[in-house]
Amino acid sequence: HPPSVTVTTGSASTSNDFGLFVLGSISGTVYTDVKGDGVKGTGDSGLLGKTLYIDADNDGTFDGGEQSAVTGTGGTYSFTGLVAGTYTVRLVPASGTVQTSAAPAPVVVQSGAAATATDFGVYGYSTINGQVYDDANGNGTKNTPGDIGLAGITVYLDLNSNGSMDAG
Repeated sequence: HPPSVTVTTGSASTSNDFGLFVLGSISGTVYTDVKGDGVKGTGDSGLLGKTLYIDADNDGTFDGGEQSAVTGTGGTYSFTGLVAGTYTVRLVPASGTVQTSAAPAPVVVQSGAAATATDFGVYGYSTINGQVYDDANGNGTKNTPGDIGLAGITVYLDLNSNGSMDAG
């Protein structure tokens, strides 16, 4: 509360200043990083329903009481009503995904400032599956019941495309 000021006829009251802080905000986007390169590019689209939090104790874990936000349309999120300070925004990891973008640097909020471009790239792991079978009639198509699955056959990803299974 400001102090009471008594003004009498012919006098002046000075130094009655009031400081005002306009609350700040932090916003950004969580996007599908289709190339998995950590860079938001063409074809990368926003992810709905992803949870982010302000890591108040800087332990890398979403703890009870830490402010959180959930992405909306286009993968956008926003933390509002922030007082001056430094904030660390983190993404809650979802099962089957990896964050491809570097963790953003702490964000400094100043009076009335809106910090933006705190973006997170997410890459979803993929699955490849199938069956090795005995193609009894040699037609290249699995026919049931004649073509049966084979056990003990090694299948590998040829990451260097040399047609050979390499160490590792």
